[in-house]
Amino acid sequence: MLILANLLICALFVGWLINRYDLYDKEPWYMLLLAVILGTAFMHLSLDPQVWSITILYPHLSFAQSLALVAATHEELAKLLAVILIATIFRGVFKDPMDGLIYGSMVGIGAAIDESFGLLSELEGPLPPSEVVRIFGHAIFGGITGFGIGLYVIGHHRRHAFLALTLSASMLLHYLWDLATVELVEPSQTASFSCCMIMLCGLAIYGRLICVAQYHSRKRFNPDHHHRLFGWPISLVLKPPRSPSP
Repeated sequence: MLILANLLICALFVGWLINRYDLYDKEPWYMLLLAVILGTAFMHLSLDPQVWSITILYPHLSFAQSLALVAATHEELAKLLAVILIATIFRGVFKDPMDGLIYGSMVGIGAAIDESFGLLSELEGPLPPSEVVRIFGHAIFGGITGFGIGLYVIGHHRRHAFLALTLSASMLLHYLWDLATVELVEPSQTASFSCCMIMLCGLAIYGRLICVAQYHSRKRFNPDHHHRLFGWPISLVLKPPRSPSP
């Protein structure tokens, strides 16, 4: 029970942090909660297909590779379907790329809750630090995936390419992360360095997408507002796109 309480508190904190990036058109709290619930449900529904797929791949790949490949593809597809469901049913709420990123991240948090609870339900005591990283990781992967749906909703002229690119990026990062964490069962400097680099790469992509999403939101909802999303020194690296000259 303590594990679940700690898990939900961490998930709530991560969700609060991410929702702060939505500066111009805040999502209703019940929609964010729905996204978390859908993420939990879709993650749970993906478990049996994951087991079946691992049994098919395992003779051809190592167990670690099979596990990482199946988890990355099945779980990111589950998140994608959850975001598509929200975008389709609640079209009046799902308006731009920032919505895709926010809802994708919330779906990712729900997926992390289901995965962590399944792994830790028998444990007692405080939440292991690795589970906090899991929540952040799934939120980042889900946000990258959801961003592509947001571009699709606004009819971006390269929406098909960007949707394929964001989904592929989230799957690749997820695959590499899972593969690296399996190696951490026997700790080594190489495995630890790999995990750090993968997470930094994911954060950089996520941060850049936040800047792009904010640009589209500002253009749609408040063109005259120029609030800076990130402060110094992050703003030196993550800059919003420049508006085209009139």
